[in-house]
Amino acid sequence: MSKEPSKLPTHNAYFNHDPQVEYFAVYDKGNFIDKNTNEPIQLKEGAFVRIVVANVFVLQKDFPQHNQRQEVEVFQPGEKFYFTLETKTDIYKFFLKNLEKIKLVKIGNKMPRFQYTSCEIYHGEDGSKQSLKDFKTIHASSFNEAFTRVSEKYRQGASAHTCNVYTTFFHVEKGRVDVIREALL
Repeated sequence: MSKEPSKLPTHNAYFNHDPQVEYFAVYDKGNFIDKNTNEPIQLKEGAFVRIVVANVFVLQKDFPQHNQRQEVEVFQPGEKFYFTLETKTDIYKFFLKNLEKIKLVKIGNKMPRFQYTSCEIYHGEDGSKQSLKDFKTIHASSFNEAFTRVSEKYRQGASAHTCNVYTTFFHVEKGRVDVIREALL
């Protein structure tokens, strides 16, 4: 591995994911020390950080806040979403609706997660917005399964058929699902 400084990417063309950096660090005297460099980690102001530690390192007084469960109903049955799927020859767009209420569940300080919901992919179109002639409605037990089933059909040569639901799916009226989730925090 080169020790030459490199310029980090600030965007990613794959489904608009923001590239991330991962640190392995130890907490020492009020600082996080990078295990690779043995230096304190310094970030830009306003950086959003997710800290994951084993329960044995959490102070007893903080345990109650890490076990508290909150639920908020976010989407009613029948709300419409879409996602795109890129192949070597085209960019497809698929529309689906949830068949059940979707709740946002937050446990302690963990990032909130949407409950699984059955859904129906009811329409698919190509990059020129023409309906896919061979498309048939697909029922799935979750948004993840919906993406996987569509990807397996339309990206047969792909080595993986998974996605991050929060950055790949969009609510037709409200926008990207991760932005909706963050607004509810």
